[in-house]
Amino acid sequence: MEINIHKRKYLYNSLNKHIFMILPQIEINQENYQNIAKRLEVLSNKLHLQILLILENGPKTNEQIFTILKQQGLIKFSGSSYRAVEKLVKYNIVQKKYENQNRRFIYFL
Repeated sequence: MEINIHKRKYLYNSLNKHIFMILPQIEINQENYQNIAKRLEVLSNKLHLQILLILENGPKTNEQIFTILKQQGLIKFSGSSYRAVEKLVKYNIVQKKYENQNRRFIYFL
């Protein structure tokens, strides 16, 4: 069964009760294959995938992302979450925006 949450498509497998995120279709050609390979390499990292799952629930600051990842036992230092989320930004997987009001960056999908 296909379901939509936050404008993203998911597949629900009722047999084992798992939900799978559907990635957008990718067209690979001579001009973009290196960039796509790098993006897929970034997505093969479990920390990066966990950050995407965190951001599925809405925009977060690095401090919020760090707190969740630390509670899950995935990282110990805020610099680790910062480097991971910035790598996702670098390859246009995650976006960031500066909030003037709170003087901080927020990350979102």
